[in-house]
Amino acid sequence: MKKRSSRLRSTEQPRWIGRTVSAASSLVVITSNNVTSCTGHGIRVDSSDDITIQGNISVLNGGHGIRLATCNDVTVGGNVCKENNVNDSGFDGIGVSTCTNVLVYGNRCLDDRGTKLQEYGIQYDNNTTLRIFGNDLADNELGETNDAGGNTGVSIFKFTTQTTIADPAGGGTQDAEARTAINAIIDALQAIGAVA
Repeated sequence: MKKRSSRLRSTEQPRWIGRTVSAASSLVVITSNNVTSCTGHGIRVDSSDDITIQGNISVLNGGHGIRLATCNDVTVGGNVCKENNVNDSGFDGIGVSTCTNVLVYGNRCLDDRGTKLQEYGIQYDNNTTLRIFGNDLADNELGETNDAGGNTGVSIFKFTTQTTIADPAGGGTQDAEARTAINAIIDALQAIGAVA
C-alpha cells in the first residue's frame, strides 16, 4: 500500500497554537511552517500516528516549540525551536510525552536571549522507543535533554562535527554497489552535521 500524506504549510500566526494535529490523524507531514508568538505550543500533535514534522521554525511561543503527546511512529527532523517558553512556565524546545517509536534528529533547539527561558532542548517522559540523535541542543536554560521519567528504550547519541571524510576512491578492485552505499552514508552524516 502506498503511503499518502497531506501537507500543512502556512505562514499564518494563530493566537493559541500554530499548528495542531489531533484526534487520530495519520499519515501527516507538517513542513515549512514559521510559527511565532503563539500563546501555547508552536506545533502540537496529539493522539496521532505516522507523523513527520520537518523543516519548521518555531520561535517565541508560550509553550514548547514542538509538542508530541500520545503518538506513534513520529519523525521530528530538521526543525528550529528557539526561545520558546516566553512566560517561563516550564516548557522546552521539543517535548515528547507518552509516545511510541519516535525519532528526533537534526533539530536545533536553543535560547540565546540574555535571560534564557526555554528550559531544555528536548524533554521526554513515559515514552517507549525514543531515539534522539544529531541535534544541536546547546544554550538552553537548564540543559540539553531532560528525562522526566517513565521511559523505556531511549537512545541518545551526541556527537560533534568531525573533519571532512573524503569520498572513497582508488583501490585495485572497485565494488560500485558498496561505494554507492558508503557515499549515501557520508551524505546522510553531512546532512545532519555529523561530518563536514
